[in-house]
Order: sequence, then C-alpha cells, then structure tokens
Amino acid sequence: MSSTQPTSQQAKPIMIDVESLLNEDTTPSTPPSRIPTKNFISNGNERKTKPNRPSFHKVQFPTPAEQPGMCPRHMTIERIPPGAKAQEASGQTRGGKNHPLLVFLPDDRVELHNVTYPWSTVGLLLSVKGVCTGTLVDDDIVLTASHCIPWREDGSIDRIRFLPAFHGKESPFGYSDVETVYAFTRNSGRINTVQAAFDVACLKLKRKFGPQTGYSGTIKYNPRWSAREDWMNVGYPQPDTGIKDGIIPLFQDSGKILTVEEYSVGSLSSFIMQTTFDLTKGHSGGPVFGWFEGEEFPRVVAVVSSESGPSPQYPMGRNNLAGGPSLTFMVGYVRALNEQANNNNNNNSNINN
Repeated sequence: MSSTQPTSQQAKPIMIDVESLLNEDTTPSTPPSRIPTKNFISNGNERKTKPNRPSFHKVQFPTPAEQPGMCPRHMTIERIPPGAKAQEASGQTRGGKNHPLLVFLPDDRVELHNVTYPWSTVGLLLSVKGVCTGTLVDDDIVLTASHCIPWREDGSIDRIRFLPAFHGKESPFGYSDVETVYAFTRNSGRINTVQAAFDVACLKLKRKFGPQTGYSGTIKYNPRWSAREDWMNVGYPQPDTGIKDGIIPLFQDSGKILTVEEYSVGSLSSFIMQTTFDLTKGHSGGPVFGWFEGEEFPRVVAVVSSESGPSPQYPMGRNNLAGGPSLTFMVGYVRALNEQANNNNNNNSNINN
C-alpha cells in the first residue's frame, strides 16, 4: 500500500449554525471565497441572512431519531468478533486537553483484526492532527468527533483520509479522502462542556464504501438504557512511537454508560455521557454502539469525545461521549442530503437518456 500521509489538500466545511450560539453570539468570520460555506441552524428552519454572508439552506426533509444500518449480502455478520487477542495493559493514564486519556485497570481492550460486518464499518481517520476513529453510517458518510477535524484558523480544513477496517499497515478496502465536513462547532484544543456535548461531525467521502463494507445504524440514546452493560466500542489508539510501525484497532464490550448530562443550544439538545470504557488518544470519534432485538445491524448511540477531571464521585476522572439528539439529527440530515443528491442525479440521467 502506498503512503497514507495526507497532503494539504482541503475539504469543504459546512457548519450547522450552532457555533455562534456556543460562542456567545459571536458570528464566525466569513471563510475564504475559495471554500464556500453554507450555514445551518439546529432546528432545520431557514434563517434570515445578513448582507455579504453565505446563503442559508432550508431543510425540506425530516431527520428522524434513528437511521438503519446495512450489511451487504456478500458479508458475514459477527456480533462479537471471534479470536480477539488481549491487549497488554500499559497502566492507568490521565489527562490532556480534549483527548480521552483514561484507562481503568485492568485494561479490557483487545486487538481487533476482522473484516466481517459490522467491524468493516469502523476505520482509521488520518490527518495532520494525527489519528482518530470513524464509523460509516451511509455508503459514503463517516461519523466522528468534531475535535478530530484538522481545522485551520481561517475556517478551512486540511486533508483527511478514511481507511475502513485498517489494521497494522493493511487497508483491506483501500481508502478515501474527505470531500465535505458537517459539524456544529469547530472544536480544537481545550473545549467547554457544551462544545463537548456537540462534539459530533459527519464526513462525506469521495468514494462509496457501503456496497463493500456496509454501514452502521444510529439511534437517539435513551437514559433509561443506563442499566445496559453490553455497549461496544472500537478505536485506534495512537502508538507512543508514532504511526510508522502500524496502528492496531482495539475492541471492547460490556461497556456501561454511567450518567447523562443534557445541554441545549436553541432548539437542539445534546448529551455528554460518562462511560466505563477504557480510552486513550486515537479512540476519539470512535463509536459506542449496541445490537437491538430483531435487527441485523448495530446502532451507534455516541462517539468518543473527551475526558473530565477528577471529582468526589469519580476520583480518577471520567471518559466522556457525545451523543443524543444532536448525533441523530446530524446523521439524519446528512443522509437525507445524500438521498436528495442521488435522486437528482438519477433524474438527470433519465432526462439525458
């Protein structure tokens, strides 16, 4: 496989306009004209534009609270990956900006080397910022965390590459660069609790992996599910020695969501969810998902976001997830955009024929 080191080629950012509210009504500066940016507000209604500002796009389709996944007919479904190799615990770790860096001994993560469904839908995100994790939630849409995006000061974005089911130095399905990024807020460096709650992003790829890999479903997390202890996670922890020797994905199950805190901006709310998962740098953006009765695909309820400091209840700190209504709105919105674009392309093809 050729080198996966990204260059400076840019993806197009499209901000769902909650950012100005997160920053106390500070209007973000207009990005350079070479990167047109459309702004969206959280409830999907059209908003009046100011002079010399990008036009707003009116959402004319529903964004339901859940989206189905899809397993291709040629793929085998394995609800729990067999033959996972235990990972040697490296000790309890702490602290660092917006990256989750907390392992609760014993380390329950195990090596994942599997290209069956749904493990084929989780992959490595590589950019100039380093390593993160993402999950396919449509043929060419990846769900991850906003702080994984290599945001530039002028609002543009450095190149991002997605490699599904990457293991070591092998990419069984190849890779794709990112064409467009959808996010609520440009998270980078230290983030506050509201930004952490909305730490969700969707990436539109230049290539469709879905027919090969399938994709996962999503569902809005219900706090009544806190008794469940069967949530699963996959992530790509970044090695201390860098990525030259390869990157190994790690799997863990029997995870639990401890508490849920809800934050609202405008009419849209989002959750910070504390978890028992063992997480280190590189797990960011990775899925927390579970299987639901009668379904042949898992549903993602949250993505790995950040770490909180110690408290009387949690003296070693907590690992945080971002999820809830913001996640399902984001995925439903971008999938609806995809469907609308595909329908337009099909109609154009019929006209030309």
